[in-house]
Amino acid sequence: MEVKSTQEDTPRCLLALEGPMFQSLLVAITEGLPQIIDPDLPIRRLSRAVIELGQNMLHHSDLRAPLNNGESLGIGKLQLFDSETTWTVTASNLVTKGRVAALQIRLNQLDAAGDRLKKNVQATLKQPSSGPGGGIGLMQLARWSDGKLKAMFFPHDEGHDRFEVHVTIGKLPTKQQNTEGTT
Repeated sequence: MEVKSTQEDTPRCLLALEGPMFQSLLVAITEGLPQIIDPDLPIRRLSRAVIELGQNMLHHSDLRAPLNNGESLGIGKLQLFDSETTWTVTASNLVTKGRVAALQIRLNQLDAAGDRLKKNVQATLKQPSSGPGGGIGLMQLARWSDGKLKAMFFPHDEGHDRFEVHVTIGKLPTKQQNTEGTT
């Protein structure tokens, strides 16, 4: 069943989740996308963006939900919007103010990389990781986004900012979609 809006140019919210992010929930969301989106549209990059943004929240949010086994899940918000020609996936979570400067530098590097993003991903995969994740999540999101990756910081409290990322993905096939199976 495809969700319809009364105004075609008004983005409609297809998904809005706020709270702890589970890996199994991300898998269920992406498996369910063909039930709410025309399955004939190219949704591979959309599915990947939903998973990557959710995993970033799961692993990197500084607001955590404890589990019974002693581990914890990141808490944040994940949303999916649908418009006539694009989908927009947004994610937001809290980060400590001490992490904001490093994240901003990383985002500026991605913005400046342009067409070199694919080569940067390949080079990063060959390097050992110094922290959680392999260091390619934001690079991949920038590659999958049609247009620039949008990321913003909003003051939250004395020790945290809310980090928000927007990834816009076109519904029409692009050259990038023809090569997206490669890293």
